[in-house]
Amino acid sequence: MIESANFMLDDSDVTALRNAVSHLASIGYCETRVCERLGLSTLTELSWRALPIYREERLVVHDALDTAIDLFFSTRYYSHRRT
Repeated sequence: MIESANFMLDDSDVTALRNAVSHLASIGYCETRVCERLGLSTLTELSWRALPIYREERLVVHDALDTAIDLFFSTRYYSHRRT
């Protein structure tokens, strides 16, 4: 199921969004690096029930990549709790 975005962008947001995406790329936030960090072959192996294990056992470097992955987990977790 595809959910619609709960925010709107306008032309003034484009530069900030481009900068955010660029920063994520610069810290290695991509499918390959996320899978490596989590010990997965592909993102389809990701199990939301294993979130505490990922946080405790796989996100131990505590660098920018770990933070970005954990932020993704947090936003996904809270969006599901609201529904």
